Parts: sequence; structure tokens; C-alpha cells
Amino acid sequence: PDAPPDHVAHKAVKYSKNGKIPYAAFEVVRGGERVRMQTTEKAAGSRDACLVIARACYVRLEQGQSREEVLAFRARCYAAAKTSASAFASASGASASAS
Repeated sequence: PDAPPDHVAHKAVKYSKNGKIPYAAFEVVRGGERVRMQTTEKAAGSRDACLVIARACYVRLEQGQSREEVLAFRARCYAAAKTSASAFASASGASASAS
């Protein structure tokens, strides 16, 4: 799920189209340690999904989950996004690779 509408993650997560693959990135500072993460549009399937996943990762880091736990969460989100995209493509009669 996305961060609540008034959560700082909506300002902290920055979207960039620079380079070949657009991405959303952020940094969380906790206990003097800087934790930087990003999500890519390609892995997430869309710009909106990329931003939602990044904000959800931000919230989890802020809540004290380890970087490794959040990376595993991000991987599950990517897998779910691909499954959803494939299901949508199949339901609409298009092939998943055509999107």
C-alpha cells in the first residue's frame, strides 16, 4: 500500500527520467546512517507503481525495518506488479511482451 497522503514520503521520494530507465529514489537518515534506495519504472511496470513502491519502502525504512528487509519487500512488490501486468495483458487479449 502507498504511504498516507500527508506522509513525508510523498515529498522525499523524487522521480527522475534521466538516463535510460526512469526511477524513483529517496534517502532516509536514521541513527546517523544514510540509507538510499530506488525503484525503477521498468521493474515496477509503470511510473505510478514505481512511485507507490518507493513510498512504501520509505515508510518501512522509517518504521525501522532493515535495508535487507525492505529490499525483499521491494522484490515482492516488483513480482506482484509483473503478475498484475501479465494478468491484465492476458485478460485484454494482448501479450505481456507487447506492453
